[in-house]
Amino acid sequence: MKTLFVMIAVAFLSGCGSSSSSGGGSGSSTPFSGTFVGTEAGTQNGSAFSQDVIFTLSQSGSSLTGSWTNTAGTSAGGVSGTVTGNSTTFNVTQTNPSCAGTLTGSATISGSTLTGSLSGSLGAPCSWNITASVVAAKQ
Repeated sequence: MKTLFVMIAVAFLSGCGSSSSSGGGSGSSTPFSGTFVGTEAGTQNGSAFSQDVIFTLSQSGSSLTGSWTNTAGTSAGGVSGTVTGNSTTFNVTQTNPSCAGTLTGSATISGSTLTGSLSGSLGAPCSWNITASVVAAKQ
């Protein structure tokens, strides 16, 4: 369950950036497009957790969409958000396993590094309150 939350956070954080025509990092016109790999760490119902996550993101104008998964393959979901310059606000949904829920967050991108935070709750049977930070690198 901790892994799911971490993946969500990483997915959010990996989609941030600024603009340019190069296709990667903060110099890209779509800095949030690509695959981001990193770590999500925080608290889940007051207990510390950490997990490795992968975000696959696509930016079109100010719109951010994509998916996330933890590297253990036990949690996954979707990502949607709005990009302004090198920052984004987003929602991360968990659709697997059965503890569905949505977390909200924000992130920025500098070079090829996405850094952000997220929080929210997952539903029954988990009923988790999550607060986490994410750091991910564009691959």
